[in-house]
Amino acid sequence: MPLIKTGLSLIALRRLRTGLLWILVSAVIGSLVTCSPPQNLLARVLAGGILRVATTNSPTTYYQTASDASGFDYELAQHFAESLGVELQLLVVDSQTDALQAVTDGKAHLAAAGIPVTKQARERFRFGPTLQTVRAELVYRMGTPKPKSIDDLDGTLLVPKGTVHAEQLAALSKAHPNLVWGEAGEQEAEALLYAVEQGDLRYTVAHSTLVAVHQRYYPRLRVAFPLTGDQPLAWAFRRSPDASLVDAARRFIEGFPAEMMSELLARHFGNGGPLDFVSTITLAEHIKTRLPAFRHYFEAEAEAHGLDWRLLAAIGYQESHWNPHAVSPTGVRGLMMLTQDTATFLGVTDREDPAQSIAGGARYLRRFLDYFAEVPEPDRTWLSLAAYNLGLGHALDLRRLTDMRGGDPNRWADLRKNLPLLTQRQWHTKMRYGYARGFEALHYVKSVRTYYDMLVWKTDTAFSREPAGNADDDAAAPGEDDGPAATPPPGGWSPLLVQPPLL
Repeated sequence: MPLIKTGLSLIALRRLRTGLLWILVSAVIGSLVTCSPPQNLLARVLAGGILRVATTNSPTTYYQTASDASGFDYELAQHFAESLGVELQLLVVDSQTDALQAVTDGKAHLAAAGIPVTKQARERFRFGPTLQTVRAELVYRMGTPKPKSIDDLDGTLLVPKGTVHAEQLAALSKAHPNLVWGEAGEQEAEALLYAVEQGDLRYTVAHSTLVAVHQRYYPRLRVAFPLTGDQPLAWAFRRSPDASLVDAARRFIEGFPAEMMSELLARHFGNGGPLDFVSTITLAEHIKTRLPAFRHYFEAEAEAHGLDWRLLAAIGYQESHWNPHAVSPTGVRGLMMLTQDTATFLGVTDREDPAQSIAGGARYLRRFLDYFAEVPEPDRTWLSLAAYNLGLGHALDLRRLTDMRGGDPNRWADLRKNLPLLTQRQWHTKMRYGYARGFEALHYVKSVRTYYDMLVWKTDTAFSREPAGNADDDAAAPGEDDGPAATPPPGGWSPLLVQPPLL
């Protein structure tokens, strides 16, 4: 698996390794003693050089991005493996129950999958320190009446089958006999949250961390009230007299730098509030104040790669709001927000150089457009934008899933309906590349399309006011402010302007 590091990890984790040194020395010395008892679990992990961790595909634990692996539990487990000097090996299973079973069966050394620390679970497993606290929240859709209590519910309430939420509702039913709720068959929490956002379901219950993640992309989701108090989440280990590995994990987590833990939590769970998807006032202001410094780069690279410069500019705005020095907590940086691996692949040596960044973004988009050459426009562009955000593998899975479900894999209207399904276990387990944050990609394409439409409107409005003239009159010298040229962009007017699909 690829290693994920942060800017602080090399120094901070080096210090942490020193703190764990006595554990490693003790384990090695113990392994050298003749006729000694069998090695403890930590010593076996060190001797084998592999830490096996059971986890699940979800936005809060582990998933594949366009260029790397990510997820809160994954990244923390990666840091733990690095501190021990061993390789992380993931066992990706379907559910938390399966992750715990893998630990029980000895297939994994620990389960890192947002495991709730309940009384029943403590009887079967050892747990490391608390990593997060969550609470169950009742979720409804903005625009519908907000219930103030369980007794105010006046519609269908569904939760995933066999989950802790079902147990909680069953217990609540004893005190609230009029409570009507049900368990969804194959639908998981993410699918139910999406159904609420779309207006297909009135209520559901989900952990606060999952709600916070989805509110970024489903801005109509609202929390009515908490259903439970705070509940700790932690890594789970096999319950046995041998506590060597759980003790090492406890020392690692307790010694993990607070600023790095805050960074991980912020990166994966954000501020917990919905995003302001489109601020037309801000964009209009940035078109005046920021775009002029970069427009010639967008135009030059668009012409070189057969693109509409306004589409390229819309991607740049979605990525960084045209800030060439933008940096994300994951280390993605620059105007087009390229990862280091992607930049290296594209030949970009300085990601904060706007010329290089825009050139890299143009080459990257062009690769996807060429790959999907058989798809007609404008669907080809929307699919390519999804691939730009998700990665080629997940885009191929999307087309396959759409075809499996009787849709047209060349038609964006069909593809976009299936994007959220890549978050659902019943579908992503059948795909080659597994779980993907389909809701994020759907929002990404919508936003780029909106920014593109506004840029087209702004520039075309200016064109319509320009008097007709010959081509020579339209070519202004660099730095002259004579207004945009009244000529089509290179290659003619964009096919995206022809019967654009609903997003």
